[in-house]
Amino acid sequence: MASPAQVANDMQLRATFWTKHDKDVAHACQDAAHVIRAYLDGPAPDGRTVGGVLTRLYRLEGGAYNPELANSLARAAGTITALRKEVNDAP
Repeated sequence: MASPAQVANDMQLRATFWTKHDKDVAHACQDAAHVIRAYLDGPAPDGRTVGGVLTRLYRLEGGAYNPELANSLARAAGTITALRKEVNDAP
C-alpha cells in the first residue's frame, strides 16, 4: 500500500502528463496532490475544498476511459478520505 506522500507524488506526475491531454484530469490530479500535502504538512484544508476535490475525483473516476487512471483517482480519493477521517477523529 502506498503512503499518502507517494500518492501525492503520483498525482503530481499524472497532472504533468494529463496537462497535454485533458485539462480537467490534470487540474483534479494537481488539486488532489495539494490537498494530500496540506493534510500531511498542515494546516488541514477546509471541508469545502476537500469536498470539491473528492467530487471531481469521483466524477472523473466514473467516466475514465483509462483503467489505470481510474485506479489512481480512486486511490487518491481514498487517501484523502482516510486523512480527513484521521484529522477529524484526532483529539
